[in-house]
Amino acid sequence: MEPYPLVPLNTEARRWTTVDTTHAVLLIAHNITTLSRILDVIDVFDGDPRIQLTFTSTESDPFRRELSEEIAKTGIVTIPWQQAKATKFDLAITASHHDNVGEITSPLVILSHGIGYTKYLHREPRAVFGLSPEWVLRDGKPAAQALVLSHSDQLKQLSLSAPAAVPAAVVAGDPCFDRILASLPFRDRYRDALGIGDRSLVYVSSTWSQDSALGTRFDLLRDLLAELPRDSYAIATALHPNITHRHGPGQVRRWFADCLRAGLIILSEIDDWRTGLIAADLVIGDNGSVTGYGAAIGRPTLLSAFPDVPDGTPIAELGRSAPRLPARGPVTGPIENALAEHDSQQFAAVADQVTSLPGQAHERLRDLFYEILSLTLPLTETPSVVLLAPTPPPHRSQTADRVTVHVDSGARLIQLVRRPAELQRDNAARYLPAAGGHLCCTTDYPMRTMRERADVLIGRTVDTNGDESAWLQKSLRDNPFCIVAATVDGGRCQALTRSGEFVTLSTDGSADALPSLVYAWFETGRPMAALAPSITAEVGRSRHQITVWPG
Repeated sequence: MEPYPLVPLNTEARRWTTVDTTHAVLLIAHNITTLSRILDVIDVFDGDPRIQLTFTSTESDPFRRELSEEIAKTGIVTIPWQQAKATKFDLAITASHHDNVGEITSPLVILSHGIGYTKYLHREPRAVFGLSPEWVLRDGKPAAQALVLSHSDQLKQLSLSAPAAVPAAVVAGDPCFDRILASLPFRDRYRDALGIGDRSLVYVSSTWSQDSALGTRFDLLRDLLAELPRDSYAIATALHPNITHRHGPGQVRRWFADCLRAGLIILSEIDDWRTGLIAADLVIGDNGSVTGYGAAIGRPTLLSAFPDVPDGTPIAELGRSAPRLPARGPVTGPIENALAEHDSQQFAAVADQVTSLPGQAHERLRDLFYEILSLTLPLTETPSVVLLAPTPPPHRSQTADRVTVHVDSGARLIQLVRRPAELQRDNAARYLPAAGGHLCCTTDYPMRTMRERADVLIGRTVDTNGDESAWLQKSLRDNPFCIVAATVDGGRCQALTRSGEFVTLSTDGSADALPSLVYAWFETGRPMAALAPSITAEVGRSRHQITVWPG
């Protein structure tokens, strides 16, 4: 017996029906990028029992790795492309202009999957992807019943490049940008989820290709983490899905394994890239949509790469108004200047060109979809869905830092600046010695030579088998370069110096920086007893009162 065709799309399958839906909507995902744009708009069908949604994938994109898994997470019925082509739907929605979507015979709506249409597909002739005839016309007629544009300027571009497609054009705004706008009030929620605290979040965006931020300066993330103090700055990145799906997310994580150990946050592809953008204090990017969205919501923005883009677009405006990050060399100066000199209206022209209808995209798209479906609008309000908080990054218990210190004995103040030690290296990948500082390393850090050469070794109380004193003494015996051995547990630290002095310290925050404080005091030549009863530690932008018990 032949198996039943996949429900809910055949006559026989009606025997399984509980809710007698009357209209079928096909959602066509080409890759992760187009999937994310479809997920932005399907909320307009919420609560309508007349509608049955069905997903399919064109199975033609070279970057569709994990697409099936992401579609499955939606819980929406999925059918193969061959069945989708052979089935009549009342409406089909996609965010791709690629040729094979023309194989669908159902009424088709094509959305943009970026910040408008901002890339040349070919250098010669200079065809704008998504607006040139090859993308919007089939046999001289519109390729879809509706070609959705986000800005009226795109309609002007379309009328010049492919006038025969204009009758199908619908200016409906940008649903992706609208969700960002709706989520802006929740910036603190997103920063809290990412664990940013009082640090400045530097957000690195890279589109794909060798002209991109990652393609032109692969070590940009590493340079930022190496140079910027980790207690004052956090670094997050959003990589175009064509990067992770071409090379594999596991491969990307291995390329940047040292950066992840240094605290790099890699944001997920569906939603977290947007919440991270809202949480950011500064964006470094290229001609990709993510960089444009960051500028459009007012974030200070630096361009590290910027190939030629079509004029009359928000990205072209970004290229005219954003300063450049030098192609090589120090990054602190340009970043501090961009933060200090940023004008809230610097990128107003970019925002103006993102959408002609801010906040209205979902309403306009619902009107469009239901008009094609020949259905009355639901009585419910169109949702404006706020983005969920991002997935918290993994807690880093393994650390190795180059720590520079300044001790002000009179003011009872010790200032500490920590940078990831593994990234402090020269062109031959040799670790550089600390300039006026010391190496502080946890005992479980994966680089053996760093543990063996550490001035300060840190263990976790849970690893001492209940005898911290014995563990501290053994650590000093086994590691001749070590000057201070310490254990930490929450806000408590116990330390033993090479001279045999015990000291216990506590703080209302994390105790991870306290072993370096002990080392800094030891280097002054003063006894640990002189630390008591308390001293102030400045780590990054925070000051903490440290209580001290010698002996």
